[in-house]
Amino acid sequence: MSTAEATSYTFRVVNADGSVFGKGCFTHEGPPTQGTVTFPSSGGPKLTALWYHDPRVGTLQLKDVRALAFAPERFALELTSADNARDIKAGEAGPAKPAPLSSHRSAEGDAASAGRRLEFPRPSGAGEAPEPLSVVDLVVAIDASKSMVDEAVSLSETFNAAVESSRIHCPSDLRITYLGVEGTFGGTRFDTTVREYLTQHVGVNEEALRSRPFTWVAGGKVREDGARTIEDLATHFDWRPEAQRAVFFLGDEAMEGGGDVNGRDIVAATRAIRAAQRASVRVHTYLGTTRATAWEQEALKSEYARVARETGGQPFLVQASLQGFQRMLEGVICGSKSTGQPEACCCCQASVEGTSPAATPAQQDSTSYTFRVLSADGNLFGKGCFTHEGPPTQAPLSVPNAGGPKLTEFWYRDAIVGTVKLADVQRLAFTPELFALELMQADHGLKGDGASVSAPGAVTLHRGAEGDFASQARTLQFPQRAEPTITVEEGEVTVPSVDLVVAIDASKSMSDEALGLSEMVSGAIKASQSRCPSDLRVTYLGVEGIFAGTRFTTTVRDYLLNQAHANEGELKSRRFTWIAGGKVREDGAATIEDLANHFDWRPEAQRAVFFLGDEGLNAGGEAKARDVAAASRAIETAQAQHVRVHTYLGTTKAREPEALESEYARVAKETGGQAFTAQRSLSGLQSMLESVICGSKPAPRVTTEPYCCCQGALEDFVPPRPPALPVEPPPVAPPPPVTSPQVVIEQGKLRTLDKVFFASNKDNAVNESLPILDQVVEVLRANPDIQKLRIEAHTDNAGGKAYNQDLSARRARWVQQYLVQKGIVAERLESAGFGMTRPIDVNTTPQGRANNRRVEFVIVE
Repeated sequence: MSTAEATSYTFRVVNADGSVFGKGCFTHEGPPTQGTVTFPSSGGPKLTALWYHDPRVGTLQLKDVRALAFAPERFALELTSADNARDIKAGEAGPAKPAPLSSHRSAEGDAASAGRRLEFPRPSGAGEAPEPLSVVDLVVAIDASKSMVDEAVSLSETFNAAVESSRIHCPSDLRITYLGVEGTFGGTRFDTTVREYLTQHVGVNEEALRSRPFTWVAGGKVREDGARTIEDLATHFDWRPEAQRAVFFLGDEAMEGGGDVNGRDIVAATRAIRAAQRASVRVHTYLGTTRATAWEQEALKSEYARVARETGGQPFLVQASLQGFQRMLEGVICGSKSTGQPEACCCCQASVEGTSPAATPAQQDSTSYTFRVLSADGNLFGKGCFTHEGPPTQAPLSVPNAGGPKLTEFWYRDAIVGTVKLADVQRLAFTPELFALELMQADHGLKGDGASVSAPGAVTLHRGAEGDFASQARTLQFPQRAEPTITVEEGEVTVPSVDLVVAIDASKSMSDEALGLSEMVSGAIKASQSRCPSDLRVTYLGVEGIFAGTRFTTTVRDYLLNQAHANEGELKSRRFTWIAGGKVREDGAATIEDLANHFDWRPEAQRAVFFLGDEGLNAGGEAKARDVAAASRAIETAQAQHVRVHTYLGTTKAREPEALESEYARVAKETGGQAFTAQRSLSGLQSMLESVICGSKPAPRVTTEPYCCCQGALEDFVPPRPPALPVEPPPVAPPPPVTSPQVVIEQGKLRTLDKVFFASNKDNAVNESLPILDQVVEVLRANPDIQKLRIEAHTDNAGGKAYNQDLSARRARWVQQYLVQKGIVAERLESAGFGMTRPIDVNTTPQGRANNRRVEFVIVE
């Protein structure tokens, strides 16, 4: 019966305190059953495998089972080692009630009185995976300015309550540190400053800190130094090597100090994000009650949220502190725990080996090999696997053991002998040069000798119920190291429909770049389309203005009203005449909102906006709170309409260009787009456009199925049936008529008067050519002075170079192995394949190609 038609169960032996002491597994033939599985068998399903291990009795296997009874309501077991020195026995375990061990004996005596119990078996894969404790370092840092006084006490208690609640749900190895930014709050857990902790407790040189001492800025604004504090903690805190790292920053004002958001705050927050990412620190943020104006509050929320999101953390507001903290903390504290999903059982051996609390090195470190028995035509007939203790070794492995590594597992199956296991191995010899095997089970047996890396060995005994099949000329192959199975699946290419809107800030400051950008964008689009097919519609628009001589010949407003038939009252962007000086021509954020909401997007198309500008997204040269708030609204709208926004920041006269670059990048990143600047526009632009326009082929999906164990290696193998043995021996054929020799020694070669033919694209010679090879054998036997003969194979030029090289090498090796099987000593032979590299005729005619397909026998010595 195929072991694929089998069911496995795991069971445990537990200590008196419930901890696991030993683990076992057994398999019976057939699907899950309500019938009784017994050993010795009483007519029910047959027990086919059993493994058990604990530190006292070591590893026991199927051969050590003295009694087993498994029914839906009870489980009883008795195992005894072959030398009777070790045993374990228990009876009548039920689904809800373990059974005490009545015997648990080793050389140290009987430990049955230790209170251990045998649990009822469960189907393999139904157990829960162990959950390791999460190791977490969490730093809670608070802005220590006066504006946070009212919240400090409640935050301290609220945070601590959330921590304790999370610990109840998830036991963890949590180290939590409460710190204040250049100040402390009496009566709270924030009783140490960040500076004091890092310099006095961690030993950091004070000059290495980014945050500013309290006296450095008049008015104490540095107590709000949020971004710099995050940098210092990420870089210098004494994180434990194995711990997850998290900082929770509590504040109510801008990240660089002060109540509103300006360019310096944006730049400082960006530096903090980069430092946290480098140190693998998640930053969670809490924005408390703030006195900022409405649009400044929106900008503060946006910046606090950006720091959290880009470091993998979560942002919170004063309105939802306790519940949000608790959810976040459970995610941090419990984050490294196992999901508890069961893993499929590969086989009984794998479910026991290496899982016991005190598994021996032999169980923890072993090496497996697979081997095959081939039919005379080269097809797979039988499949086997064996495992020895320890790592790969050059020492001989043998049964009976002669002092080398111990054989710990063996499985073999074919249609003649059935399934043969470790107990049936009579003899095995495995070295780097030789493999020999003898198996015997009742009236079934297999014997193979002399297999090497370069040549298979002959199967000299192959006996089953119908007789000995050794005459069918099967061969035993040399074993190969068992390796994981790697599968690569290629995805299908898809060509997307894409609507791309290129919108430019039409202010005077962009006039010098408009023509170049128009041609650059157009050129990049054409180059991208030339590299791949696409369904692309591109629309060039200007914000409340146009640029003559470019592709930006229509305004966003004109297009949306006249082409897309939008309602003008619903547009967010301001008319050119609304602000003196034409600042609304730089209305980038509102333009993105209008295009996302009102452009005539095709229903099936991917949506993208490419915004080109050089100033703040709410108009004006700098990035201020109004610009941050406007950008946040544009992001939310684009996300809601599934629009990716790509941004280009041109040459700017802003005093703080880093802040502008950060905001343009934020809009792109949070909508799934890409950000570009004047310094890297052309190459980056074409790369981005190709990613948007070009048909995409998903990366090949590579799956690796690790090698599990020998039993699992045979589970899916269905052995082919052998040809039937003849009822009577065939009549002896008359000797063939004497013919003239077909092989002669001539000019340093054995020249064959007829060619050796192979089936198309195959590496084995056709039957009609075997008499020629037999005459090569006779010539070599008659001429022992030919000490070395090289078999050379050649092909014509049909097919690729690499393919022909491989085919010729395989054909030469096949001929070499045929001569060895016929009795020629392997040391007298070598083989080489030359593919299509050495033609003796033209490859332009059928006859020429036929002449080039040949085997030559060259006398080397």
